[in-house]
Amino acid sequence: MSEYILNSNNTYNMDPYYNRDCHWMKSLNTPMYPTTSNAIQLDPLIMSEVIKKFTLIAPIKNALSARKINNLSYICVASGLAINTELHIEIKHTNASDGDFRPCFTVQGSNMKNIEEALSYINLIIDKSRMITKLDIVMEINDLSIFNQLLQPVLESDKCILTHLLLRRRYCGQKLPIIVNLIKKNRKTLKQIKRIGLSEAVECFNEDINLTSLSIMNFDIVNNGDFEDDELNDRSRQMMFQLGESGGTFSHLSYTTYTGFDLTNTSILAMLKKCRVKSLKITMQKGSPISGCLYTKSLLDDLLELELIGDIVKPTGDLNILFPNLRHFLYSKKNLAHGPLN
Repeated sequence: MSEYILNSNNTYNMDPYYNRDCHWMKSLNTPMYPTTSNAIQLDPLIMSEVIKKFTLIAPIKNALSARKINNLSYICVASGLAINTELHIEIKHTNASDGDFRPCFTVQGSNMKNIEEALSYINLIIDKSRMITKLDIVMEINDLSIFNQLLQPVLESDKCILTHLLLRRRYCGQKLPIIVNLIKKNRKTLKQIKRIGLSEAVECFNEDINLTSLSIMNFDIVNNGDFEDDELNDRSRQMMFQLGESGGTFSHLSYTTYTGFDLTNTSILAMLKKCRVKSLKITMQKGSPISGCLYTKSLLDDLLELELIGDIVKPTGDLNILFPNLRHFLYSKKNLAHGPLN
């Protein structure tokens, strides 16, 4: 291990250490392990900033190990944990391709031995932070009891005041009630919600929801893996209407579905207008996002941006008639059947 002794003749202040020449500051410069060779001389202020930034970006286990360098590094790691505002949790299969479906856990970039260790690190991150505002979750198993255990500390802690909720999941037809509860708890502070289910949004949105960006999909209401079921399309449109009646607003909407989204549908149009959507991104495998339209009158006066992604029919009419204030239009033809949907 390299040896770091932090010495400097400068006397300007540093937060939270103030005077570098005071006796307690010099005591912090003493390594926590025996010195056996000439040490590298490093500026305390620079070193403290490096350690704090390292604490924020490194896997949590590596960050905590930096406390062993010396007393100053111990304090800097604690300071880095205090200013951290993000929590990243991943739950995956150990090796699904080889038939090993045991759950494995990653918290803040570090692999965990079991769920107990994962919970201990989640609690540590929350406890040491002043406030957690961003929660990033990867959920790729089908056992909701494990998922609920890991998110319960987030739901219960007063330090978790979320502005960003990002979710990625693997299974269709999977509804996550604890995500609904998290959104209900943080309705007044959330600004970005990514990749939640349509039914989940309908259940927890109300007039307190005022987002800059919302990403939803209807895979949570898919039954028996049938993505082209007419009943699924009807339920999706009905829930779109309910979403519009919820009172929630979001400037940008990203909607992912296999098929069935049509901008000329009255339920969908009503939702887009009532929710004050100005930017719209549709990711859809097949179908026509603008069908049965004569291009003679405006559909959405306030729409500024429109993106259509997937193996879908490209609109052929004059979009300026349908969306008179449209500033940006992107059409990207892609086969999404064997790739991830955005």
